[in-house]
Amino acid sequence: MGKIVAEHWVNADLKRVFAFFSDPRNLPRLMPKEMDVRLEELTLVPPPPEALSVVVESGAIFETVVESGGNQTKIAGIGSQIVISFRLLPFLPFRGRWVAEILEYEPLSHFVDEQRSGPMCSWRHRHSFRPESRNGVEGTIVRDEVDYHLPFGILGRGADSLIVERMMRRTFTTRQAQLTLFFPS
Repeated sequence: MGKIVAEHWVNADLKRVFAFFSDPRNLPRLMPKEMDVRLEELTLVPPPPEALSVVVESGAIFETVVESGGNQTKIAGIGSQIVISFRLLPFLPFRGRWVAEILEYEPLSHFVDEQRSGPMCSWRHRHSFRPESRNGVEGTIVRDEVDYHLPFGILGRGADSLIVERMMRRTFTTRQAQLTLFFPS
């Protein structure tokens, strides 16, 4: 079983950063371009009103869509399902499919997604957020903890140590660089 932990300070307040990450439509924007990540399906279950109001407060939501039933945010609460496709290897045209479900959602603290189907035997990703000031600037620490298990026994373990772990670390490095574009200094 593999584990990846990554932390990054973002030059924006906690509400804005949490809202940004709570909107699954932002996921492809944070991934390495060669993966060509596409959001294929999105089934949103909004957080309970009391949790949502914490995030919506002060205009932290990047976008709200008005539908016939009233305001519907693009925030993924517990039970939301996200389906993406991505290039398995950048130089090949084959695409993989990944289905994840949000299992935990605590506003301005964390949320957890878990793979329902995809390339891994298991995948659990905890996104945590906490405010932190640096040099008098209010910002947010984004922490990712990923526990995963590859298929194929010893071959999977070999692929993890040779390829997969490096690809995932590169993905988080790319994401950190992309975040500076969305939340510039």
